[in-house]
Amino acid sequence: MKRISAPGNIFLLGEHSVVYGRPALLASIDRRTYVSGRKKEGRSVEVESCGYGSIDSDLSGLLKRVYRTQDAYNDPMDPIRDLIGSFSSIKNMDTGFEASIESDIPRDSGGQSSSTAVLAAFFDFLCGIYGVSMERKLYFSHLYPFQVKIHGGAASGSEFASSILGGYNRVAKTPGGEVPVDFKNMGNLELDLVIGDTGIEAKTDKTVGHVRQCLKEDRETYETYFNSIDDLVEGAEKAIKNQNLPRLGSLMDKNHRILRRMGVSHRKLDRLVDAARDAGALGAKLSGGGGGGIMVALCDETNKRDIKQAIEEAGGDGCITEVGVDGVRREV
Repeated sequence: MKRISAPGNIFLLGEHSVVYGRPALLASIDRRTYVSGRKKEGRSVEVESCGYGSIDSDLSGLLKRVYRTQDAYNDPMDPIRDLIGSFSSIKNMDTGFEASIESDIPRDSGGQSSSTAVLAAFFDFLCGIYGVSMERKLYFSHLYPFQVKIHGGAASGSEFASSILGGYNRVAKTPGGEVPVDFKNMGNLELDLVIGDTGIEAKTDKTVGHVRQCLKEDRETYETYFNSIDDLVEGAEKAIKNQNLPRLGSLMDKNHRILRRMGVSHRKLDRLVDAARDAGALGAKLSGGGGGGIMVALCDETNKRDIKQAIEEAGGDGCITEVGVDGVRREV
């Protein structure tokens, strides 16, 4: 029996612009997806995922299926079916297997990279049961195409940096390279963060599509937004290096204001961000695709519980989380 886990993650700065090759800062969080299972005799594949569905199929049938675009994903378990079929190009799958998927990441949330975490954990699980030894950073190349399909044709792949490797990472797309994402680990930093969940399901493909359309219609304005976010990311790297958390919080605030002008925030996200700031947060912003999903507030040890309460009083679900945790790891 093998048991693998991978964390979700949040954007400190740089979501959306990162899709267009710009840098972003991400961190893993202590909400994880777990995949448990083993190989078994015969050719059947059985996968159970609480709340999402199941797979009960002959392995040969899975290997024949082809999912070329997001439209081909008609079932929540189709990305897993697709991943199983793709894995056969890496290793001959001589027998079937059974597996279960569990997650600490709320199902109806966005911005915590739940799909990234499950893909990372499931891929490592397949490597384990079929005896594939691969450097973790090479997981990116195999998993990136699935994120592109899940998000409707445009994705940075940046979230895999934290889900696979853990910690804090500066990331940027590198089309054509051996690994589609360039990443730099920024070391260890103790941050106190509160996640505020709007309870509104975020559709990343919708907000990514909105930005893509706006970029086509008004490239000058949106390139200006991206340039400004680049400057914020650069400043945030320095703030993290210098342990200047008030500066980091100020830059997060500025990033949120730009994202709001880009049309990817939501009135409830803004309400939770304002509530966190009023309660003493050093900075607060949406994280991920926006349009719902989550926001994050940078706090300190003395006020994080007050900020969590303020978020809840404003109608959100507050959660204090550990940041910069391990990436993919083998629990058993």
